[in-house]
Amino acid sequence: MSSQRLCNVCSTPTQKKCTGCSIISYCSSKCQREDWVEHIFECNSPGRAITTADHLALAVKRGEMPSDPLTLQHFEFFRGPNPRAAAVFEMYTDLINELGVRPTKLNTWRENGTLIKEIKQAFKRIPPEELATRSYALYLEITHRNDRTFYPSELEIESCLWLVGAEFGGKLLIKSLEEFKGLLRDRLTPMSVTQINAQTLYGAVLATPPHAPPPEHTAWLVFGFCACNELNEGLLIYIYQTLIRVCTFAEVDAALESCSMISLMDSKGLKPWRIQLGKELEEVMSTGPKSFLPVWFLKNHLLAEKESVDVAWRLFGYPNCRNAGERSALDSVFRKLLLTPEAKPLELQDALLNGTLYEYASSRIEMKSNDRKLYRRLLQRLALRDVSPGMLGY
Repeated sequence: MSSQRLCNVCSTPTQKKCTGCSIISYCSSKCQREDWVEHIFECNSPGRAITTADHLALAVKRGEMPSDPLTLQHFEFFRGPNPRAAAVFEMYTDLINELGVRPTKLNTWRENGTLIKEIKQAFKRIPPEELATRSYALYLEITHRNDRTFYPSELEIESCLWLVGAEFGGKLLIKSLEEFKGLLRDRLTPMSVTQINAQTLYGAVLATPPHAPPPEHTAWLVFGFCACNELNEGLLIYIYQTLIRVCTFAEVDAALESCSMISLMDSKGLKPWRIQLGKELEEVMSTGPKSFLPVWFLKNHLLAEKESVDVAWRLFGYPNCRNAGERSALDSVFRKLLLTPEAKPLELQDALLNGTLYEYASSRIEMKSNDRKLYRRLLQRLALRDVSPGMLGY
């Protein structure tokens, strides 16, 4: 007779185990469903690809705002200094906890381009007086716009006064903030996700002193700053400063949306500077904002210094860590591989695909003999049969 184990949710004695990993035990399908939101990130064989909707559901369960950039972009969280992000999170909390919408359904809505339409239908099942005030107020607002648009908040309006010059070919036609606000009120049009990211770029590179968008913001990824290091980041800032002076905001936004930013740079005479940033920039700009390689999420994880369960966490060995000390050790390895001027991110990505992370790491950085066993276990070959092509950036 096999020894009994305890249910991971309610501690009831049981002999049943997760069929994917055969490690975690559950006494019933109800307990397994309740725990699946978290366990899917740890299970050796979850049966499907992990999506940004899974990240959102995990954040809701933990009561914490999502931290990975792609989840924030896919589910339309307002980035930067916008207090309505908390209301968006409350809305999704109601949607998942009160209305019982599963991550698989959320992901289907997003992929079909019907996210807001379906949210509207879902909320019709609950009387308004039973919903959190802020959440329902936001629900009323977002149902007046389409799936992929935002209206700028008061703080966003104040932060993009510089857009006037860019929008009208470099001529500052508006002399005061109040006049600018009035113009926007008269001609207010929804702002797309790419426009929000472009706004963040403009605000960063035209600031005094100029700087890159922070790693916590999606703009850091989509405008290619993830491909830079501390020595050449200033060159990319200069390229965008120049581009802003010779292009309209609409041109920059269109180039980002169509993944043709490299062509726009080259057409404006910036190729001699652009090629100094190597093939990494070309790789990012040819796929973003549609898709990013896991290695860029790993770099974001290291720079943002926030614990998050994302694509990089799952693919680069973090589930193999048994404690905080081992996670810190793995961070240290990847910092040496990604955050130095000699870093070769695309080689690290290839090592991931080839299942040779340990071999690559040990060939690039010095490891003490007594640490090699630890890193070999942490960076052991990934079972690629359990990983969907989308998780690998293809």
